[in-house]
Amino acid sequence: RVRDMKLKASLVVADMATPKEEWLVDNSKIVHGSPSEMLQTGFDLVVMQFAMHYSFARGTDAVSSTLRNMSALLRSNQSMALVTVIDAAELRRRTRQRLAELEEDHAGLVSAVDSEQSPSEIATKFFSSEEQIVFGNSVYTVKFEVQPAVKVARGYNEADLRYSFTLGDAVVDCEEAVVPQDLLVESGAAEGLRVVRQENFASFVQKGIESSDALARLLQDMKVVGPRAARSLSEDEWQVVSLYKALLMDKAS
Repeated sequence: RVRDMKLKASLVVADMATPKEEWLVDNSKIVHGSPSEMLQTGFDLVVMQFAMHYSFARGTDAVSSTLRNMSALLRSNQSMALVTVIDAAELRRRTRQRLAELEEDHAGLVSAVDSEQSPSEIATKFFSSEEQIVFGNSVYTVKFEVQPAVKVARGYNEADLRYSFTLGDAVVDCEEAVVPQDLLVESGAAEGLRVVRQENFASFVQKGIESSDALARLLQDMKVVGPRAARSLSEDEWQVVSLYKALLMDKAS
């Protein structure tokens, strides 16, 4: 039985954007096991959960280095990488929704966002220098400076659109960055990675539950779903799940 399998694990504290050859230079970073052979042999599956957007917050060099490491860790063109990142389309939708809600106090804001006015002109015209674009619920909060919020609402494909993210008391005002779809695909392709599937994370999880009894049982044990796959998460918690998307990448031959 799968649950009875004993798997070897090696744990290393490392910066995902640092070349993997440097990960083992400092033995104090090796928390458990002997990872050298595993890193050299490679893996059939590499998983990066809720972390890629931090590379984008550090710039395109960090993005390229992170993807290069992922590609190097995959064993062959039969290997896969599973990544969860901020869903740029969903973030854009929520940002636009919040700007529409602010229309009552900032008449003409929505039409200005959809016009050719520059983000700086819009920020100066409608907001004070201290104001931010803030949205969320009881579980999470996103805070944008006005100009990046306007760019996100317009769908700009830039790597340096940052915001502050809070998740309960676990993550407080953490700087993150939008992950532009086109840039992620192009950067991955440059490192030999091809996006073969992408889907909003909420939909991805729901489809997984419906197609896999093992996953449904696991998520029940984790209190994510209840009996018969009924959701245990609150609507506010589910809104956090749907803020992300899942990407499946393979190693190009």
